[in-house]
Amino acid sequence: MKKKKLALLIIFCLLLSFFALRAVGIVDVNLYKSMLSCSHSITKSTVNPSQEKQFSYQVILKHGDKILENYSRSYNNHPPIKIEAILDDPIYSGNYSLPLVKNFKMTYLCTFTTTESSDGHEVEGKIKGKVEGEIQGFCSCKKAKELAFEEAKKEITSYLHKLN
Repeated sequence: MKKKKLALLIIFCLLLSFFALRAVGIVDVNLYKSMLSCSHSITKSTVNPSQEKQFSYQVILKHGDKILENYSRSYNNHPPIKIEAILDDPIYSGNYSLPLVKNFKMTYLCTFTTTESSDGHEVEGKIKGKVEGEIQGFCSCKKAKELAFEEAKKEITSYLHKLN
């Protein structure tokens, strides 16, 4: 009888440890269905002394010290202007920590500005947005935040790819 109780206690402790490690994202076991929707607003200003609508540019999208994207667009062999986009730490609200159902919102802000221009052409602006998420199933808090962050990154990158 004592061995059965000890065995049940060990199994219970192992399961509890597994769920705790999964919840914080150390153990990555996820089985879920997610629905994410994005919306954003953009403010942009452009200074263009040459009055040419199309321009070459290089964009570096950063989050903290990490470079998320780095790409260039070329137009008529013009020298590219360099644009740095900084994605601030997102703000999460709502229920993203319950084990089986998550309904949450992530708001983000990305500021982009010209850092180097050979002809005086400048671009600056802000992208404010939110990602609303609904996740059903086994999904850790860490994975839920990653899904929302990737959706926001995809929206920002999509806009920055078509600055012209």
